[in-house]
Amino acid sequence: MRFLSLVLCTSVLHSIEVFAAFRPDLRENVQVAELEPDQKVPDSATEIPMKAYPGSDFEIVFKCVEASKLLTFSDTKSWVACCLPGQKLLSTAEDTIFDCCEQDEDLVGNKTTGFRCCSSGLEFDGTGCRVPGKGTICPRGEIAVNDQCVCPPGTARSIDGACQILECSSGVQSGKCYTFTFENGYRFGYNTAGFYVASEENRAQQFGKFQLCLDENCTAITDINPGDGFSIKDIHGQANGGQNSKQWLNNAKDGDHITKTPDYSQAGIFAITKWPCGEYCLGGFDAGVGPTCPTEMVGATFTTQDDQSCIPVTLLEVPCDIRAPANNCIWDTKTDQCSSYREYAVPAAPIPSSQSPVSQAQAPTDEQVILNATISVGAEVTV
Repeated sequence: MRFLSLVLCTSVLHSIEVFAAFRPDLRENVQVAELEPDQKVPDSATEIPMKAYPGSDFEIVFKCVEASKLLTFSDTKSWVACCLPGQKLLSTAEDTIFDCCEQDEDLVGNKTTGFRCCSSGLEFDGTGCRVPGKGTICPRGEIAVNDQCVCPPGTARSIDGACQILECSSGVQSGKCYTFTFENGYRFGYNTAGFYVASEENRAQQFGKFQLCLDENCTAITDINPGDGFSIKDIHGQANGGQNSKQWLNNAKDGDHITKTPDYSQAGIFAITKWPCGEYCLGGFDAGVGPTCPTEMVGATFTTQDDQSCIPVTLLEVPCDIRAPANNCIWDTKTDQCSSYREYAVPAAPIPSSQSPVSQAQAPTDEQVILNATISVGAEVTV
């Protein structure tokens, strides 16, 4: 068996040398294979057959792994890559960088900025496409935010890099403010001990009003999806004085408590994902986030060895500015939005069995009441 593997490897190498070659040195934007001049392959081909070596009984087949992509050839028919339907394969003048571009795009840039597909007439500045001498213009389907190209609200970046429409929304948006309630029933906030915990609010504990930010200026109002990294600014300061307000939650890791920092470069990069019944789980972009400290005073830390760790939280959107006139619209006073919450969240006094409007067999159990509350109010009830 070991000898057979060696023979097959040798044959593959020999066939690459004679007929065609994958070029692992040319895969900065997209991977390509180089074809020999005498190799005739139709544009509609889904596979490229090659002999293992001249006169061999074996044949090796090149094809695209992803079913959604097609073999796409350069104008010279010397190069092939796997691109989405309708795209064309372009390269730099030196044939050193290749990319799959739309029909109305060119591959532009330089060695300093890199290369990217941009609409004809635009240049690539290392961040996005722009009119020469003017601001960033993003590829089709993206928007520019602080000179960064991002997917617009209601869309998310797919595996192939395109912005695709989401059937479901995360319910969380950058630039907006939220409170985080942990499973122990307390809101997450800053303690005068010098770090964040979920604990009872008092002279030493101020709950956090957390603004979720995709950049230092917190300007983009767009959906935050599970794969998006963001930083968190605490609008509130310390209890009993308000010192250190509008600072960032830092990147403390592996048992060190997450605390405040005025330095954006030291801010932690978080991620959040939706859970059923109105819950969310707060994690990290490159690492996980886990609890630290005793249950009655739960802190948080980034977990570098477990990037799937996250802390279950209940989110409640709150005004970032308590004096903004727009706050009048955050609550619909014409309907009782929290009737279900008040009905189930505050236990009613027990009714004597003789006065009960329903029989003992018909009375809902505690578990049913909790379930109803969760379904009725979603993110506003912590179960």
